[in-house]
Amino acid sequence: MNKKSVLAIGLAVGLVFGMGTQAFASDAVKRVSAAVNETFRFVVNGENVNVPDEYDVLVHNNRTYLPLRAVSDMVGADIQWDEDSKTVNITHKKADPEPSEPEDPVAPSKPEYKKFPQIYENTNFRVDAMAYFTDTYGDRLYIKIKNKEEGVLRLNSSATTYEINGVTYDFSKVDASQWDTRWYTQYIEKDGDLEGYLRLPRNLDDFENLTLHIELQYDGKDETHSVEFNLAR
Repeated sequence: MNKKSVLAIGLAVGLVFGMGTQAFASDAVKRVSAAVNETFRFVVNGENVNVPDEYDVLVHNNRTYLPLRAVSDMVGADIQWDEDSKTVNITHKKADPEPSEPEDPVAPSKPEYKKFPQIYENTNFRVDAMAYFTDTYGDRLYIKIKNKEEGVLRLNSSATTYEINGVTYDFSKVDASQWDTRWYTQYIEKDGDLEGYLRLPRNLDDFENLTLHIELQYDGKDETHSVEFNLAR
């Protein structure tokens, strides 16, 4: 128990009993003899505290008595008197918490690049990032898409993006003559699959990793499904 609590309990309890029943039962007043002592010092949490001039420190039967108001002010408590119930309500004020050190901002997590092949699968479809090749026209990624749901599933080639060396490239950066037309001329029904390639932009600097983002959509539905791979060459 800390010093503040000891002081509050010791002095306050002493006062309550020192008051006898005068404050609580007007028909049973007990008068006592007490002496005023002005030599006492009060220390709260290691610091000297002065008793205001309007309060007297009393000694009765070798016990020290101080008004509850003075004790409450010393220990930082609120005190309220309820006339109807003849109740003294004491509420201890909670000390302000020590300011905590600001937490270091969480650094954004870096993508984990993995080798081929990679698989993305849910209840609707499965996408395999299969391999990476370079030919006379540039670089290309082979993927395979399997449809597991009723309806026709298509790859939205125009929504394909690549992030390479911190730069994002969209499908417009690919030579249209090198697009894989299978994504436009063939479709994927339930339990069917389609394999083809995605052409990367030409004249790229050397790179080791890339992030591929593709979007799939079922015919007749507005909802699109995004799939992302972090690929290591």
